[in-house]
Amino acid sequence: MRERMKTMLGISLIYLVGLSVSVCVSVTSYGQDIHFTQFDLSPATLNPATTGFFDGKYRSAVNFRNQWSSVIDNPYNTFSASFDMNIGQNLPTKGALGFGLLLFGDKSGAGNLTQQNVMLSLAYHFNVGSERNHKISIGMQ
Repeated sequence: MRERMKTMLGISLIYLVGLSVSVCVSVTSYGQDIHFTQFDLSPATLNPATTGFFDGKYRSAVNFRNQWSSVIDNPYNTFSASFDMNIGQNLPTKGALGFGLLLFGDKSGAGNLTQQNVMLSLAYHFNVGSERNHKISIGMQ
């Protein structure tokens, strides 16, 4: 009986700690997300693992969205600019490394919620398969 009580107390303590961490993280989280109509044309905001994953050496993108300007006085304005490059894309047995930079800003309506960020991206693309013609990518921003 004592062992069961200790086990239940331990499990309850784990849940309590997990709940406390979740509440603390949610208090400091940001609820304002940037959105683009053609999100696939903004790869750096879509997924950091796409950094350096393209045919070519350099890639840049600029996006702007003005939402609801005909309906409200202070429309939602979102912009982003990104640049990324790949290094060693033709390495047949190893992989490729990608570096990138993302700048974006968002102004949300009459509430005057604004957000500006500068982010660095890093990704590594592993060549896999018997002929090394498939890739697995991992990235961080």
